[in-house]
Amino acid sequence: GSSHRWTSPPFEPVRDGDWLYGRGAGDMKAGLVASIFALDAIAAAGLSLRGEVQVQSVVEEEITGNGAATAFALGFTADAIVSPEPTDEQLVRANAGVIKFRLETKGRPAHPREPESGQSAIDLMIRLIGHLRGLEQKWIAERQDKPLFRDIANPVALTMGTISGGDWIASIPSD
Repeated sequence: GSSHRWTSPPFEPVRDGDWLYGRGAGDMKAGLVASIFALDAIAAAGLSLRGEVQVQSVVEEEITGNGAATAFALGFTADAIVSPEPTDEQLVRANAGVIKFRLETKGRPAHPREPESGQSAIDLMIRLIGHLRGLEQKWIAERQDKPLFRDIANPVALTMGTISGGDWIASIPSD
């Protein structure tokens, strides 16, 4: 893991003056607390809202999206949402989302003395990623036609999180 990069253990919160440090302190524990305090502030001001409010806190937002998907599958829907995501501490009306996917290429293994008889799965993946980068640029350019995304420098970020391949260092990889 990367816990050696932290000045204190990531899953042990540490307070330093007005700052709280630890995994998830700002993203999203602070946002969740801010949402609840905002509702308390509205009530303390003697105001009432014209609709139902749900406060949701779900897990796996950055990895699978399963928490939000489960809430939706259980029937929790809304006319609008407010996400207290700490995006440059600015109020935004649109933001980039995440689409997760897994890609797999299949090659034909071959001995290095006859590389032409095989097809490298790694080379195929490199070519595929190149095509995906072109698609990414096309989607980024489309932001000009979408008013809420016009000012977002990079509304689409194609991120290759992990990659693996090959069977043996001296053969043409089949996967």
